[in-house]
Order: sequence, then C-alpha cells, then structure tokens
Amino acid sequence: MVGWECACVEGGRGRRRRRRRRRRRRRRRRRRRRRRRRRRRRRRRRRRRRRRRRRRRRRRRRRRGGVNEGNVDIRFI
Repeated sequence: MVGWECACVEGGRGRRRRRRRRRRRRRRRRRRRRRRRRRRRRRRRRRRRRRRRRRRRRRRRRRRGGVNEGNVDIRFI
C-alpha cells in the first residue's frame, strides 16, 4: 500500500505541473493581445517626441553659428 500511495502523490504532482503550464500559455496569449493595443498608443506618443527632437536640433544650429562668428573675429584681428 505504501508503493501505491507514493505513486499517487507523484502522479498528482505531475498533473498539477502540467495544468499550471497550460494556464501560463493562456495568459501569455492574452498579454500579447494587450501589448498590440498598447503599441498603437505608443506610436502616437513617439510622433510627438520626434517634434521635440527637431526643436533641439534647431537650438544646436544656433550654437554652431555663434562659434563660427567668434572664429571670424579672430581671423580679422
């Protein structure tokens, strides 16, 4: 009887592990669907960030112009 009890316990553990794996697979499929919806919203936010980056580039161009003007003054001296 001891052998049968051990076999039942081991079989029960194996079945429980398989059931947990199946539940995890179902949860992953649901998460993938939610991520696709979130990606669409993130794309809209990225477009707004690109506009901010263009403004930063304009500021850098103004700084480069100021440095060039200083070099021209040194040449005239």
